[in-house]
Amino acid sequence: MPRYFLHLRRGEEAFLDAEGSEFPDLEALRRAALHDARDTMSWDIKEGRLDLSFRIEAVDQTGRTVLSLGFNEAVTITQPERLRREG
Repeated sequence: MPRYFLHLRRGEEAFLDAEGSEFPDLEALRRAALHDARDTMSWDIKEGRLDLSFRIEAVDQTGRTVLSLGFNEAVTITQPERLRREG
């Protein structure tokens, strides 16, 4: 089974996944990246902030990026009706 590394990035800043994980296919990898992004965001939300400038970048064993998921792609933000009309 292929091994992928899910790195957390924001601009040039990176928190690298040194161990990686095995996934049977790219869809399973995408689901894991989505879960990791949401899990990371949940910690910030508990502290009263949300930074959508991060992304999860999945690379294969050769270092090739096979998936990039921005935190802004991991959630749907719904504004109250009043704010939608004013915005």
